[in-house]
Amino acid sequence: MRTDDKYKERCRVIMCGVIEGYNTPFEERYGVKNSIEIFSKRLTLTGFVVTDEDFGPAYFKQHQETLQK
Repeated sequence: MRTDDKYKERCRVIMCGVIEGYNTPFEERYGVKNSIEIFSKRLTLTGFVVTDEDFGPAYFKQHQETLQK
């Protein structure tokens, strides 16, 4: 995640895509390398999983409706 001029101070960042490391052993996973920038810009990081109750079903319904068109 780049924090240079891409994010305004105190913005919210939605995170997804960590599934790529799901089968990677814990010792081989990489951590956040720019936490100082995250703190200095006061960013709020929020992760989600497609199967979350407040995300998955709504997306699934919308996706099915789109496919029917």
